[in-house]
Amino acid sequence: MTPKTANEQAIVTLYKTGIDTMELLSDLGIDMINAKMIDDTTLRLEKNEIDILQDKVPYLIAMSVKDLAEIVYEIPEEEKI
Repeated sequence: MTPKTANEQAIVTLYKTGIDTMELLSDLGIDMINAKMIDDTTLRLEKNEIDILQDKVPYLIAMSVKDLAEIVYEIPEEEKI
């Protein structure tokens, strides 16, 4: 099986596992600093870090976005003025 690769940085959200995200990433060999953490399970990763996740634990990736302009936010009808 050929490993999947990412092209650049991306925002990645991991599923909650009950294990501290920093500890989990450290166990996978990804050196994290708090500046890259957006919240408890969402972080900004470099290409090589994304590759590690995709190769070792792809089932933990809940979502990833390379370009924030791709995100479409729809306002529910009850919130529209």
